[in-house]
Amino acid sequence: MSGGERAQRAGAGVFRVTRKHLLRGIFFGALLVLCVVLQTRVLTRFPAFPNALAAIPAVVALSVFAGPVAGGVAGLLTGLLCDALTPTVEALYALSLMAAGFLTGSLCVRTLQKTFWSALLLTAGWALIIEFLVFFLFYLLPGRTVWPAFLTVGLPEAGGGVLFLLPLYPLFRGGSRLFEGRS
Repeated sequence: MSGGERAQRAGAGVFRVTRKHLLRGIFFGALLVLCVVLQTRVLTRFPAFPNALAAIPAVVALSVFAGPVAGGVAGLLTGLLCDALTPTVEALYALSLMAAGFLTGSLCVRTLQKTFWSALLLTAGWALIIEFLVFFLFYLLPGRTVWPAFLTVGLPEAGGGVLFLLPLYPLFRGGSRLFEGRS
């Protein structure tokens, strides 16, 4: 029997969905859906949060603990849900949250530690990048001035998105530890 046959017989390289994987996916999925509903339906009714970015810290927090593939998939699905529930440019949130999830997971696997400060800095960076993309597409391309609007609206919205990391990070960290069996 060759080495490849032995590895296949032993189940090496085969991903098996266990009960922990399923429960972890349901838990993280429910948190992401809650954040999207909070962002698109609840917070838009308050004048202090006209376009709060609650999905960005959720995707970043998940990516810190789940890795690049799970972060990218979660970012794509969360972004598609955001795009479906908000009148924005088609696939803007889907593409940007997928990139944010994948790159955040890659950075945390290779270089950064899985800490609150890493998640906070990455959330701030991605919130600013996504806000700039929105303002670039809606203001700069049509010929309007982008900087006054970005400074008065975009930066506060990005800052509000970073504040959402405070309650979300412990939930994702706790869920990650609970379903991975770490203490």
